[in-house]
Amino acid sequence: VANGEGDMPGGGPAAWMMTLGYDPQRERYVGTWIGSTMTHLWVYEGQLDEAGKTLALEAEGPGMTPGSTARYRDVIELVSDDQRTLTSCVLGDYGEWHRFMRAVYRRAR
Repeated sequence: VANGEGDMPGGGPAAWMMTLGYDPQRERYVGTWIGSTMTHLWVYEGQLDEAGKTLALEAEGPGMTPGSTARYRDVIELVSDDQRTLTSCVLGDYGEWHRFMRAVYRRAR
């Protein structure tokens, strides 16, 4: 479980929560993401790379234009025991991923 809070550019304070686990029957990582900035519960599915350092999770959700849906990819990089990065991308019309957010998470001590 990962919890976060911070200020959104032009949007004030926000809070969010992510859950992740491994489903041995599907041989995939599964999880959810929910935040105070929207009403959609994101449901993830993905895989860890061979080095065990990068987890790519994909989900479908509301698109950037009203009434549309889109495919999203969140990539979590395990930088160290105390730090992770999260990079969020959306799939474009021509099959290319476009990065729209990057966050750094540090373990609370």
